[in-house]
Amino acid sequence: MEDILKQSRILIVDDQEMNILFLHDYLEMMGYTDIHTMTDAREIFDFCENQKPDLILLDLMMPKLSGYEVLEQLAPMRSDGIFLPILVLTADATNEAKKKALTLGATDFLTKPFDLNEVGLRIKNLLYTRSLVQQLHAINYGLEEKVRERTQSLEQTNEALRKALKRAATSDELKTAFMNNISHEVRTPLNGILGFSSLLLDPDLSTEEKEEFAPHLQQSADRLVQTITDYMDISLLVSEGIEVHKKAFNLIKMMDELYGIYTSKFDAPSIAFKLEMGENLPENITTDEELLTKSLKHLLDNAFKFTKEGSIVLGVNVHNQSNLRFFVSDTGRGIPTDKQSVIFESFMQADVSNTRAHEGSGLGLALVKGFLQLLNTEVVIESEEGVGSRFTFDLDISGNANQSLRDKEIAAEYDGFPLPALMVVDDEETHHTLLEMILKRMSPKIYHAMNGQEAIELINANQEIELIFMDIKMPVLNGLDTSKAIRENGSDVKIVAMTAYAMHGDQSRASQSGVDHYITKPVTKPQLLNSLKKMGYNLND
Repeated sequence: MEDILKQSRILIVDDQEMNILFLHDYLEMMGYTDIHTMTDAREIFDFCENQKPDLILLDLMMPKLSGYEVLEQLAPMRSDGIFLPILVLTADATNEAKKKALTLGATDFLTKPFDLNEVGLRIKNLLYTRSLVQQLHAINYGLEEKVRERTQSLEQTNEALRKALKRAATSDELKTAFMNNISHEVRTPLNGILGFSSLLLDPDLSTEEKEEFAPHLQQSADRLVQTITDYMDISLLVSEGIEVHKKAFNLIKMMDELYGIYTSKFDAPSIAFKLEMGENLPENITTDEELLTKSLKHLLDNAFKFTKEGSIVLGVNVHNQSNLRFFVSDTGRGIPTDKQSVIFESFMQADVSNTRAHEGSGLGLALVKGFLQLLNTEVVIESEEGVGSRFTFDLDISGNANQSLRDKEIAAEYDGFPLPALMVVDDEETHHTLLEMILKRMSPKIYHAMNGQEAIELINANQEIELIFMDIKMPVLNGLDTSKAIRENGSDVKIVAMTAYAMHGDQSRASQSGVDHYITKPVTKPQLLNSLKKMGYNLND
């Protein structure tokens, strides 16, 4: 693939000969063999018509014809499904220049002076993306031709084929929307992760500067994880792959935890975040806690995204005796009446122009709609543009038993340590090292097993082990089967399951295997400490 990319036709358009020579020599050094240049931007249209470039490196500030004018006039040539990436290289570092160039059709944007290594990586990524798009178009064209031929001959008599074609059309729309969003929503946080990671390795940076980079790195990582989770969830919804797992849980505790998470996550002085709990609420309810929690999180994310000042309220109250009414309200920008019927469709943030300034995959409200349908309810929106929005949904609790749930009490200290002797069961050495670095000052002894069979042998030989961090996917014996075997042997050791899958239903399956708590990778220190606190361990941050 890389050898093929090196043969791509690259056009450099800049009125400065020195800039052209600089870029031309660098691309030759990188192994590119088909490089063309011009200083008069007016020549670009004949070149594109006859030579069909694979990538254009375009300056903005040029005489005779500016880069903005070039982008405008190239638009018709790129509108018929042709993906021609344009990387703008300019000395104009203003946000207005960047917004205007991207609005007019630029694919990427760099300001001078630029890092040559970054230019090289961006060129490679753009060419690779073009190659993938071309392959996708070829595959789609072939599929569409086959479908058309078969449809013409069987459409009148084969109702089953009609249904299959309808599912294929839905899948095709989802794929198209995915392609339109995935580049931005994956590459953007990746850019932050790779960029700030490389800066942290700079020996000339001060400790204070590195500390400033850490929050940006974490924010990018969190955004990437959320994007991947959203795409996995929407895929499961579309394929009807989500099962509902109902169980009793503490409603008050769940709401308090949500409020605590978002109080810490969005510490904005201009926004008053409130939790409203109605009277006579049941202590415990029975439903799918994961689907309910995810729905409320997406609604809260949406509220914080579109509210710059004012208030946001998360609440629940008893409605008509047999229902609980959950709601999230905000004083944000509100949603126009003509858009309220479509905001629950997948990827609508990518299609509705007045929301594109906000990050996100555009899947949040679509996921809320799908999750709540699985819980036999639906979300209702009340919104006024410029005033705010309120999202509500009801859950039927008429058959719920208000049973008492009790957590096992755990001793506060173990010979001066907040945690007992513990074991990490994970075949990935990197993850074991990470956990050991987090936990080494909290436990008197940390054991390590590479698979479930080793874990069983270690716990049988070392009765001091009282806590296990158990990976799910391992060779020899996986984490769920290992947990079952430990319980069947009569052990009451605490087990925390860890998984990189993070699929809906995994938590329920882990609980059925005897697991006490469940966390998803990537595991962070705050996440780990929060899980241990929920289990009853007395930790001082």
